[in-house]
Amino acid sequence: DDAKFAATLLDVARESGFKGVVALDGNTALALVKELSPDAITLDLNLPDMDGWAVLDLLKHDPETRHIPVNVISVDDKMHKCLHMGALGTVQKPVVKEALQEALAKTRRMIEHEIRTLLVVDGNDAERTSITEALRGEDVQITGARAGKQALEALRKNQFDCMVLGPTLRDMTAIDLIKKIVQSETASELPIVMYETDVLTGSE
Repeated sequence: DDAKFAATLLDVARESGFKGVVALDGNTALALVKELSPDAITLDLNLPDMDGWAVLDLLKHDPETRHIPVNVISVDDKMHKCLHMGALGTVQKPVVKEALQEALAKTRRMIEHEIRTLLVVDGNDAERTSITEALRGEDVQITGARAGKQALEALRKNQFDCMVLGPTLRDMTAIDLIKKIVQSETASELPIVMYETDVLTGSE
């Protein structure tokens, strides 16, 4: 909703190789997303007509828009929650130009690389093979791991778009592995899909 900052952001976007369109409120933004199907979105949380959290929630629960990478740029100090809601990244205001350029560069890398890399982690060999077969495709490169240490080593050596995590590993619990990943600088923003989570307690 800040027209002056929006103009600055538009300039940085153009310098980064994007065409940009500005929406000064949430409803306009949601309408433009439907109309233009943009490659990426930057979102402020403080909007005049609706909460930016609600905009992010609507985008990520709509099958037509949930794949679009969203960078949240705001003064809000609880922005890390946005990552749990599906945002690609966050930039805290007041913001330096380099931080915006870095966020847009990360977005561009995500949009442009055609092969998706997936790490499937499960201590059950048959289960892991079954999931790998189900997700196999020409544009997906899959790496398997049966133990947490093996998974952490793979994450240290390679960049993954997503990790699919089963309930049982050979050397640690699934929750312990997630804690180690969150503490890791290299993979702290990695999207993780867990399955068969009925073995976990509510707090876990």
